Amino acid sequence: MMYTAEDAGRIVGSRPDGIAGSVGTLFDKLDIAVPALRLDQRANRQRLLATVSWKVARKS
Repeated sequence: MMYTAEDAGRIVGSRPDGIAGSVGTLFDKLDIAVPALRLDQRANRQRLLATVSWKVARKS
């Protein structure tokens, strides 16, 4: 998860590549399904919980 509400545009633009690189992949290779996730909206929080739970269950 990346929180960018108060970051400058140049930082926001480079952060995804850095995060992906830290785990040995390219950002373009990641399966990103939600362009924005607002945690102040209940539906988005529920979708996030469902996604994380599904990913954790797959690793087990």
